[in-house]
Amino acid sequence: MPAIRTIREGSATREAKSFADGGRKGMKVRKHYDSGSAVFGGGLDGLLVDQTFEEEVVIFENDPLSHAMTTRSEAKLERGAWKTRAEAKTRIWSEKTPTGAVFRYEAEARAFVGDALLEERRVTGTIPRRWV
Repeated sequence: MPAIRTIREGSATREAKSFADGGRKGMKVRKHYDSGSAVFGGGLDGLLVDQTFEEEVVIFENDPLSHAMTTRSEAKLERGAWKTRAEAKTRIWSEKTPTGAVFRYEAEARAFVGDALLEERRVTGTIPRRWV
């Protein structure tokens, strides 16, 4: 279904940079995806759809346990006075424990109606890391 009005064009960028921190060399990769912002007609009857996503991955040379990744996303749907928004954030990293390496994770999701927070959830956990 074609957009009847484009507010912001979609775009995507990816940037990889070497860096040094405390004498350690590493790599940081950042990605940004923007689906744009547009109002759709037809069966969607003037629905505004707007979505963005960001990701960052960091790792140090010769240290596979230094891997860390974060993501952020936001999606909006609006029609007239009705407005909703969903936000999500995640973080995953590795740690060495007395029993071996693990992945740790945190995730947060928030939902809004208008500007009012409707629901918020946060989870954390551990996953055994195998093969490294």
